[in-house]
Amino acid sequence: WCASVKAQATVGDTAITIVPGDAQPTYFTQCDSDRQARDADLLAALTQVTGWRRRGEAIDFTGATPLRFRLMAN
Repeated sequence: WCASVKAQATVGDTAITIVPGDAQPTYFTQCDSDRQARDADLLAALTQVTGWRRRGEAIDFTGATPLRFRLMAN
């Protein structure tokens, strides 16, 4: 990540809403414009998430862009 963002998440049985706050640049990394654009795309996708479900060791978000995050198992 090129920035740090605090957000509010409202989670129900199968629904989720994510509302991010203002992005603050991180101080330990230098990011080029391509990396910044990818981060902005991911943040935009997270704000469009409408649902979620857990499948094994993964969390699937549904919305305009489906996203999958794997749980840390170490």
